[in-house]
Amino acid sequence: MADISKVNGVAFSSIGGMNGVAKASIASLNGLSAPSSTVAPVVFYDAKNASSYGGSGTTWSDLKSGGYDMTLTNGPVFTSGTPDHFDFDGVNDIAVNNSNGPQIFGASSAYSFEAWVRLDGLLSASSTTPIYSIASKSSNSNALPGWKWTLRSGYFNGMMLRLGESGATVDITPSSSDFLTAINDTTDFHQVVITVDESTATAFVYADGTQYSTTVISYSGGTLGQNRNNTNKLCLARYADASSSFEFNGDISEVAIYDKVLSQAEVTALYNAKAASFGISVSSFSGILDTYTGSAAAYSTRRLAIATTILMRVRRDSDDAELDIGFDSNGDLDSSAIATFAGSANAFVVTWTDQSGNSNNATQSTSGSQPKIYDGSAVITENGKPALDFDGTMGFAVNLTATFTNIGIWSVHAGTDGGMFGSYPGSFPRHFVSHAMQSGFYRSRIRNTAKAMRTVDVGTTIDTQVLQHLHYDRTNLGVSIDGGTLQTITATVGDIATSSNGFRVGGSPNAFSLNGSLQELLVWNADQSSNRSAIEGNINAHYQIGNFGTPTSGLLATYTGAAVAYSVRQLANTATKSMRIVVDSASSVGTVNSSDPQYDIGFDANGDLDTAAIVTACNNPSGTNYDAYVVKWYDQASVGGTNDAANSGYTTLPKIAEAGVVITENGEPAIEFGEGGNAKILEFDANMAVSLYYSVFAVRKGTTANGQMFLATQDDNRYWADLGLSGNDKHLMDGFNGDNGDYTNEWARYRKNGSAAFSGITTRSTYKSTFYNNNQLLMSFLTEGTALNRSAVTEFCIGAYQGLILPFQGTCQEFIMWQDSSSNQSSNASSIESNMTTHFSIS
Repeated sequence: MADISKVNGVAFSSIGGMNGVAKASIASLNGLSAPSSTVAPVVFYDAKNASSYGGSGTTWSDLKSGGYDMTLTNGPVFTSGTPDHFDFDGVNDIAVNNSNGPQIFGASSAYSFEAWVRLDGLLSASSTTPIYSIASKSSNSNALPGWKWTLRSGYFNGMMLRLGESGATVDITPSSSDFLTAINDTTDFHQVVITVDESTATAFVYADGTQYSTTVISYSGGTLGQNRNNTNKLCLARYADASSSFEFNGDISEVAIYDKVLSQAEVTALYNAKAASFGISVSSFSGILDTYTGSAAAYSTRRLAIATTILMRVRRDSDDAELDIGFDSNGDLDSSAIATFAGSANAFVVTWTDQSGNSNNATQSTSGSQPKIYDGSAVITENGKPALDFDGTMGFAVNLTATFTNIGIWSVHAGTDGGMFGSYPGSFPRHFVSHAMQSGFYRSRIRNTAKAMRTVDVGTTIDTQVLQHLHYDRTNLGVSIDGGTLQTITATVGDIATSSNGFRVGGSPNAFSLNGSLQELLVWNADQSSNRSAIEGNINAHYQIGNFGTPTSGLLATYTGAAVAYSVRQLANTATKSMRIVVDSASSVGTVNSSDPQYDIGFDANGDLDTAAIVTACNNPSGTNYDAYVVKWYDQASVGGTNDAANSGYTTLPKIAEAGVVITENGEPAIEFGEGGNAKILEFDANMAVSLYYSVFAVRKGTTANGQMFLATQDDNRYWADLGLSGNDKHLMDGFNGDNGDYTNEWARYRKNGSAAFSGITTRSTYKSTFYNNNQLLMSFLTEGTALNRSAVTEFCIGAYQGLILPFQGTCQEFIMWQDSSSNQSSNASSIESNMTTHFSIS
């Protein structure tokens, strides 16, 4: 939105803002790392490149095909080092090209200027001098076609591009002194960039890869969209052709001119690619928007892109002062800065910065409609992360109008009612997009200009943190929660042309405001279905919502494709929960039932089971601490809880803590099965197609010679099993039907603790002595035969044979299974086993 004001009596409008973008690809440019050829300059002087300057002489060569070589005049001093550069004395040292230079500055042209410079004298914030010229192509007159690019003191805030036209002038400057602060030192080189699009009357300024808000100052009716071409000389360190004032005082290493508007992504990529050659260390940070580029809008309480500097602007209610807030060393909202600023006052969000690079900031100027971020004592959080609190009457306006062809939206929020994002229609036809919670459902809704409306719902809203996704691909409209199955409906309604009223963040059509919290909102005007799992994995890894998404670290990220994975440690950075426990603490202690409290248990900072949370849950302040049992062992490999191993029968639950003490094996937490010789099980319905290939790894301890730790079955047809029972010679079954079984078809190979080769075990006694010897061990087996010929496996059981007979007695700490040939882990078995034996200290 335009911010009309006055500078020395001259009207100007604010253009742009400070936003983050995705990083561009890197290629080679004249021996330096730089963005691809699509951002190659048309004029380029580089003192670091011997082809541009060989170390002697008075010619500074243009590396591009235009051949606009510079003649060094009055003795600029070349200095080699990091980087090589020319020192201009601020008196009469200049560089001049005697031709009329590139003619790329027409009335509908787009162009950009980039330079790497270091000052010998500081600019002033209060005085209008000094002024240091970087480049120019202009006469002395300001009111003739041409341009002058300077670093400038005073209300010009550190930089000015003066554009001349017939009888008028336009100045482009940073809007605030933040730019001046960023470049105003005599120690370091800085990248300075300014871009102009004459056809759209827009301009942006940058320092060191970061965009700053921009002001356009008009003199005598000057406007963007005019012709600046002329026959004057192209000059460096000189204010104008034949001028003898405002020469550059400092060092210049590079100057480049582009015949396009550099995007923020390209500016940032240029900075990152060149920084090392200027002795500058660049952050290795790479955000979700740097990987999954092209978002239309993106808002968060964390940093999403390398170029992001500001996450939001907040207002304290004690005096209505405002402050821009960035992020801490972890990339989270800088809560300390908010607390210091607000003190005992409340703080509200005035602007939520769009990190997509599209300047679609979400703004709310009405104080009573601004969401709260700080409550007078602490930053508001959801699941330990900062969150904006909406009360059902507020929301942001976003000046984004677009025709959506394909849509991908994700939001992290909590609440039961209201919209997270939607177009805000005015008069009919009310074409819109709605990403909301409504009528007790998580809802996606679209409507086109022909009033064709489609709606799809999933789940039942509960006031807890969730990740909600809207998908539209011109054929289907979908909604999903927490990485679960996408619920879809046919929606062939074509483009969704949003209204001129733009969008609302924290709202939906007809001002359907959110009553709850919002932490992140990502919007793509593109089909992101192929990236869905990875995007959700990134979001989940940060906000720790549940077990879903593609992991980027952990055992399951290295050895992909696991069918199920249960553990007392974190196997993937997208896994946030290990188990759900029930604590035997209600009135009838000693009998676990539905009145006993249940708790989800995650992981500590080291990725181990959060035993402190279990101890706290079992605490009895007036007597012996309570026991705890596992009602669900969360699958860390699958999506949406499909394969969580659970038990709804309170009398057959395995134990995790006794009298408040967590059960352990070899110092690591362990789940105890078969307590008192009774079956204690966890089971899940898998609906997996039978495979000839299974790779199973389990850390367990069998304390007796009898019992069955796990079973794969379809009804009464048992496909494979770890048997510990007497009376049969074979340890693995292939299709046991009722009382008539074929025990002779050996198609698995076993080994213990990753030692020796995999081999079949043909006798019961050998099997029992190997795996049921009252020792903690790693049991591995691979199936690679052709004997199995059954329909889909529908049930897996850990802890006993189907029907609670043959109970396994011992402990289990980890169980991971891969299936099918594409996930066959034969070649990775040793590495997987090494990872497991190292963690659990198994020798």
